[in-house]
Amino acid sequence: MSTQIQAVLDHIAKRVVPRQAERERMSRLAERLRGQVQDMLDMAGFAGKVSIQGSYARDTWLSGEADLDIFASFPPTMDRREWTEKVLPAVRNGIEAKTIDRYAEHPYLEFHIEGIRINVVPCYAVEKGQWKSATDRTPYHTEYMREHLTLEMRLEARLLKKFLKGMRSYGAEIRVGGFSGMLVETLILHYQSFLETLAQAS
Repeated sequence: MSTQIQAVLDHIAKRVVPRQAERERMSRLAERLRGQVQDMLDMAGFAGKVSIQGSYARDTWLSGEADLDIFASFPPTMDRREWTEKVLPAVRNGIEAKTIDRYAEHPYLEFHIEGIRINVVPCYAVEKGQWKSATDRTPYHTEYMREHLTLEMRLEARLLKKFLKGMRSYGAEIRVGGFSGMLVETLILHYQSFLETLAQAS
């Protein structure tokens, strides 16, 4: 690798890795909202378990561009229509923020608190391989990546995400149709680095 390329990557790395104060702020917000959503579901009588997923949980999120994915896992016996007809409305009514209904392969809620984009995403609590929706894989992916991504790989994932965002190709939602965080992290786990991923794609 040329020294010029390394210098550029080192400069970008300083901008994409969150500092301690930002991490602490996100930690407080994540735990507060996780508890609030869990309370909403409990009060509405849903047998759902709330957890934090996404890039924040896997420590591959970008400084200054954080979002928070709050997943609610439900028994596989629940009719999927209940997500849109009962579950998400219960959360919407309990959130003191303007919510937006979003869709990928699945419905979810989006809103902003303290300048952070929050997604509330329903999924099924199923065994590996018995997926009923695309989001069912996420908790398993989070667990696997937390175990296997090294600190160096997490930086490489951040570099790849920043690169894709610059090309407006990051995000699996319908309006973007780009690379998901799950795919970015899988590529880095396989190719080990941002530059090697680009080389293999060229």
